[in-house]
Amino acid sequence: VWGRRPQDAVVAVTAGLLDALPRIELEGALAAALAAIREGELGPATIVASVPGAGRRLVASAAGRDEATDAAAVGLTRFPPGLAAALETMGGRGTSVTAGGPDRAHLWLVDPAPAGARSPGRSAPHDRAEALREL
Repeated sequence: VWGRRPQDAVVAVTAGLLDALPRIELEGALAAALAAIREGELGPATIVASVPGAGRRLVASAAGRDEATDAAAVGLTRFPPGLAAALETMGGRGTSVTAGGPDRAHLWLVDPAPAGARSPGRSAPHDRAEALREL
């Protein structure tokens, strides 16, 4: 998700995500992106992504953001298992990317860093999926 205002928002989906997720999981993942836009996470994410080194403090203070976005996404789809399955798929396959770094991790639905190097404030995909299963 990228943009300064909701009306300017852009949601990018990688070819890998399109190949990896079945339609119902993709719906959950896209709902999470739309929920992030609706929840106003857009401006800070864009500013942090464009200013190298500025993201650590903002991301570290965003504990619980993933869970709030997940809950908002489920509010859109009304189907927690879709997003839960998407998170499990992404967590199991890995989402490691070479571009960017910890300052840009918040732009991804699942932190692209290896599990042991997870960015501060980001929850493990499995933990997020378990929380969705309890809804």
